[in-house]
Amino acid sequence: MKIFYLPFLCLLSTAAISQTKLSFSYDAAGNQVLRNIGTSNRKMAVNPVPAVDTIPGERFIAFPNPVTNKLFIQWAFDESPLQAITLHTLDGRLLYKQQVTSASGQTELPFSGYASGIYILTGIRADGKTNIIKIIRK
Repeated sequence: MKIFYLPFLCLLSTAAISQTKLSFSYDAAGNQVLRNIGTSNRKMAVNPVPAVDTIPGERFIAFPNPVTNKLFIQWAFDESPLQAITLHTLDGRLLYKQQVTSASGQTELPFSGYASGIYILTGIRADGKTNIIKIIRK
């Protein structure tokens, strides 16, 4: 009878510990912003997950996303100016490339000729660094 009770007690103790419930909260972009850990003998513990922010002094944004006709691109970099903007499909085909000559910090990209899907917008800077944004075409 002792042989029966010993494994049963071991399994019972691990079953009670391993049943901690986790729940997650997400923002509109699908990023995890909150992780809730639930325990059996107290309320849910809240542990906020810090959001990843952009590097200070750097800004490369594209809007609206998802896009229908025109994509507006804005940028500002403290260290190295933007040299070129490229648009690729997910399989790597180059669809658009524009050399940036103006210091205005903004441009428009016509999207009306592209099919619905996901595209990769890349900003290439003079120092070789790149900024990448996933663009969705409705």
